[in-house]
Amino acid sequence: MTCPEDAARLYPRGLFQPEAGPRFGMDGLLLAAYAADRCETLGLSPLSAVELGSGCGAVLLGLALRLPKLRGLGIDRDAPLHEASLRNAELLGVDDRIGFLLRDLSSPSPIEGVREGHFDIALANPPYGLPGTGRPSPNPAREGAHRSADLQAFLGTASRLLRHHGHLFCIFAAAGLSRLCRGIDDAGLGLRSLVPVRSHPGEPALRVLAHARKDAASDTRIEAGLTLHPTPEHPTGEWHPDALAFCPWLAAGKGTP
Repeated sequence: MTCPEDAARLYPRGLFQPEAGPRFGMDGLLLAAYAADRCETLGLSPLSAVELGSGCGAVLLGLALRLPKLRGLGIDRDAPLHEASLRNAELLGVDDRIGFLLRDLSSPSPIEGVREGHFDIALANPPYGLPGTGRPSPNPAREGAHRSADLQAFLGTASRLLRHHGHLFCIFAAAGLSRLCRGIDDAGLGLRSLVPVRSHPGEPALRVLAHARKDAASDTRIEAGLTLHPTPEHPTGEWHPDALAFCPWLAAGKGTP
C-alpha cells in the first residue's frame, strides 16, 4: 500500500476516481494552484476552506498539500465521487483535517451539518455549459458536471458559507465571463481579480481564474494571462515553463482546455 508521503509526492497521480463518473482534470489543478498562490500571497493562514462540487476531492486535497495548516470540507451530491474523496483524503494522509459531505447544493436552503458564515475561503469549479448546448453526454453524472443552470446556486451557497470578507476562488469558461460576473455580483461578492488562461501564445483565453471577496467592492484587476503550451506545433502534452512554474502538477498529465 502506498504511504501518504509517496502519495503526496505522486499527486495527482494515483487518486481514486469512479470509472463511470466525471473525471477531474487540468481545470481543477489550475484552480488549486491559483488558490494556494493567492492564499500565500495574501498571508492567509491558518485557513478554513470549503469546496462546492468537490468530486473526488482533487482540488481541495491539492490545496491541503500546499497549505499544511488548512482545514477543509468538500461537498458533493454524487455518492461514488463522495466515497472516492474519502479514500483519497486517507490515501494522502490528510483525513484528520480534510472532510467530505454528501449533500445537494442546488437548494437555497441551509446545508445540514455545515455552519454558515464560517469559512475563510471557498473553491468552485462549476459546470460551464447551459442545458441544451453542446453535445450531451449519455452519462448523467458527466452531463451534470459539464452543463447546469445552477451557477447561481454555487455562488449563492459560497457567499452564505463564507465569513465577512472571505475569499472565493473559481475557474470558469472565458466565453461565460459575463454570466460569471453577474452571478458573483448577485451573490454579494466583489470581483477582485481575473487571470485569463489560453492554450498558446496569441490565442484568445479559454478559461478565467477568478478571485472574489464577500461584502467587498468589485475593484477588478485583470492580470497577465497564463499560457499553457509553447506553440501549436509542440505536442499537446508539452507545457509552457510559466504554466509549470504556476502549477507543477500539470506535468502529471496531458491536455488542453
